[in-house]
Amino acid sequence: MKNKFYINVQSSLSLVSKDKERTNRITNTLTLAPRLETKWFSVYSPIRVQQYDGFAWGFGLRAGPLTVGSASAITNLISSNSKAADVYLGLKIPIYQ
Repeated sequence: MKNKFYINVQSSLSLVSKDKERTNRITNTLTLAPRLETKWFSVYSPIRVQQYDGFAWGFGLRAGPLTVGSASAITNLISSNSKAADVYLGLKIPIYQ
């Protein structure tokens, strides 16, 4: 079990002051995503805090080459004032040369 459990931490921080006019800046975000991963199966649950949007908690599953999930699924189930909804689907097709 200890070789199959991982925690990913990702942050996006704007380096431009919010008071600076006529500039582009990104939204400040912090994401923590614990996951259980094996060769053919993964399950993960990203937890995100984002400037302006607040808190979001999601769920994802990978079975072989197919991935399906949402970054806000659990938040939408437990909250009546969620500010986001999404779903994603992926299929990994290996190309060998």
